[in-house]
Amino acid sequence: MLNANLTAEEEFRLTGTLSPAKIEELLDTSAEVGYIKGIDAHIEEAMGQFPAEDFLSDTISRLHEFARRLRGQNRSDLLGIIESIDDLAQLTFNAADYGRDELRKALSAISE
Repeated sequence: MLNANLTAEEEFRLTGTLSPAKIEELLDTSAEVGYIKGIDAHIEEAMGQFPAEDFLSDTISRLHEFARRLRGQNRSDLLGIIESIDDLAQLTFNAADYGRDELRKALSAISE
């Protein structure tokens, strides 16, 4: 009964053998570890799907070039739209950066 509270390592060091329950537990853990080892490729693939920081920079630059050719209210309206797109791009990058960071932590956790 005392062995039920011991880890598999402690039980083996103490008794020189493992109970069938501990062997089953180790086999289950081994299967889980095998599954976890294959996850890293999926995590790295997911990390690659996030947009880069400058993912809208070319579009925004082209819109600024177009705005230079406009005058009056049209120019003002377009600059407001550009500012909104720029804010959206920054929010998207920040979220993507956070997502990449969390995935790096997950990779680190399964590598240990």
